[in-house]
Amino acid sequence: MQLSLETPALVGYVTISAGCAVVGPGSLLPPDDLVRAADAALYQAKSVGRNRVQLAVNR
Repeated sequence: MQLSLETPALVGYVTISAGCAVVGPGSLLPPDDLVRAADAALYQAKSVGRNRVQLAVNR
């Protein structure tokens, strides 16, 4: 999906990269670790290119 931005000063498209981390019910993973995993996945998605979603791998 491309969103067109047309203003006098700017013409272009919005791109989105996202990182996602998921845990199940009863997970003992601390919330800070979940956020760190999602953040790492985001940077991994950005390194691959635009308009990417990367799922964090639970190790």
